[in-house]
Amino acid sequence: MKYFSLSILLIRTLFLGAQDLDSLKMGLAQAESDSLKHYYNIEIGYVLMFDYPDSARNYFLKGLSYSQKLEQKAKIASSLTLTGVTYYLNGQFEEAMRYYLKALAISQRTEDNRYTGIISNNIGAVYFEMKEYEKAESHYGNAISLFEVAEDTFWLSNALNNMGNVLEKTEQYEPALTIYKKSLSLAEISGNEEAIGSAMGNLGNVYMALGRDREALQQYRQGVLYQKNADDRIAEAISYNNIGRLLGKEGRYTEAVLNHKKALSIAEEIGHLETLKNGKKWLGDVYNKMGLFEKAYETQNEFIVLSDSLVGLEKAKAVEELNQKYESELKERTIAELELDKKNAALALAKSNNQRNTFIFIALLIVFIAVFLYYLYNTKRKTSDILAIKNNQISKALDEREVLLKEIHHRVKNNLQVVWSLLRLQGRSLNNEVAREALTQGQNRVKSMALVHQRLYSTDDLRGVSVQDYFEKLTSELFMAFGVSHVDYKVETSHIKLDIDTMVPLGLIVNELMTNAIKYAFPEEKEGGLVELTMSEESDKLVVRLRDNGVGMDEESLKKGNSFGWKMIRSLSRELKAEIEILNNNGTTINLSLSRYKLVV
Repeated sequence: MKYFSLSILLIRTLFLGAQDLDSLKMGLAQAESDSLKHYYNIEIGYVLMFDYPDSARNYFLKGLSYSQKLEQKAKIASSLTLTGVTYYLNGQFEEAMRYYLKALAISQRTEDNRYTGIISNNIGAVYFEMKEYEKAESHYGNAISLFEVAEDTFWLSNALNNMGNVLEKTEQYEPALTIYKKSLSLAEISGNEEAIGSAMGNLGNVYMALGRDREALQQYRQGVLYQKNADDRIAEAISYNNIGRLLGKEGRYTEAVLNHKKALSIAEEIGHLETLKNGKKWLGDVYNKMGLFEKAYETQNEFIVLSDSLVGLEKAKAVEELNQKYESELKERTIAELELDKKNAALALAKSNNQRNTFIFIALLIVFIAVFLYYLYNTKRKTSDILAIKNNQISKALDEREVLLKEIHHRVKNNLQVVWSLLRLQGRSLNNEVAREALTQGQNRVKSMALVHQRLYSTDDLRGVSVQDYFEKLTSELFMAFGVSHVDYKVETSHIKLDIDTMVPLGLIVNELMTNAIKYAFPEEKEGGLVELTMSEESDKLVVRLRDNGVGMDEESLKKGNSFGWKMIRSLSRELKAEIEILNNNGTTINLSLSRYKLVV
């Protein structure tokens, strides 16, 4: 069940609102005092924060340095908090927590209950994301107490709503109901439509969980009006989906379909895949109950494709988390090595100083050196053990990353295979030969992309694709697809290996050119036909040459034969910075000279 959470990003209410970035940067360049430099760095970071959190962080950290010079606790606390928000936006919750805790310690000394409550609220949000619900509940409770003392209705409503999320997540539905109602009444007093819509949506969730469907339907219908006014598109789409589910349970199928379609329209517009996936599933269920089995089947297929896509995104996120873990482990190992070097340097300095001591202290010096050497040996042994453990963890993380990357390529290939199958099924139902041929060409284009990902997950080297194997397979499948047996083909690519960013557009280009050669170069079935594909690196360019000994065609003829395909070739050539040369001499020869490509050694 989806939670309607008031985002921690309401921190933006602490500032004056987005200003023009160029004017802020100009103001920063002209600022002379530390106070103005702090102000402009914080404002620039605020403008960038939600779209470019990494860039915003740099400005917040500069603002932090100026606030420390000014020795103003409130400004230091706000700079630390905003830096934590940038980590929160990137899903780096441990780093976000580190900055929030520093900000909390400073803010507690300012006796600013409102801002201290905001930081506690943010800490609770981090614990909620990390699924540590007891800690989240504790910090939300602290924030609620502080907002009550500060008599801040707006933030109190926010913290209560978040506390309700914790209670709902831990299936404490009756207490959650009480909390959400209190949050709603305060939100109505403050007049914040986003907060009102969020509280109503959450009340609907709890009523649905308790089986009180009529009350849930009433809350969702009221909440969607506020969500629409507040331009909270995600919450609006979720509400329409939930209304559709409840109407479907009541047997009001036509109304249910209408609400699910509203949800899908919004989700497609804003690109929210999770809501889109759920809407497809529930809409398919309604169609099935209505006896519209063809629509139900089509909608369920779309749901399956979206589910696979979301799994692929989750795998990609897991790979990114492994990358971050790898970098963190590498950083820790570097620090350990530096500490060891520092200790060795300290030993050398101690020996140098002790040599100047008198004979009276020689005995003491020997004892000291012996103890120190034992300490150093013990420390070095412990450090070596730690480094061995870290190296093992890094090696394991790299292996897991490779497995996940292969799984992602496998998923992409499977999704493209689904698209290919759908195009094939659609083509069988068409009587128009032109339309059927267009779908066949589309199938071949999808197949050329799928082959790249198939080659990547089926080999041990994920960095690139063997061009020889790829084009032999692609050419073979094209000849089979068009049923050509009177023409031979030859592929010679000098054992070149290219990365995926080069192979996908190059594969599509060769697919189009090879299709043209098969279709138009040999109008009569006579023996001796040959299509040759060669590739070689010449100077700083990759030269791809496709030659046939057919009837010969110039550029204008090629454009007329496949205008869309030719436009696609031109577009992809610009992406690869490729020059195209067409020669009509005893057949057709097409030369492509690529300036942008990446070889894999």
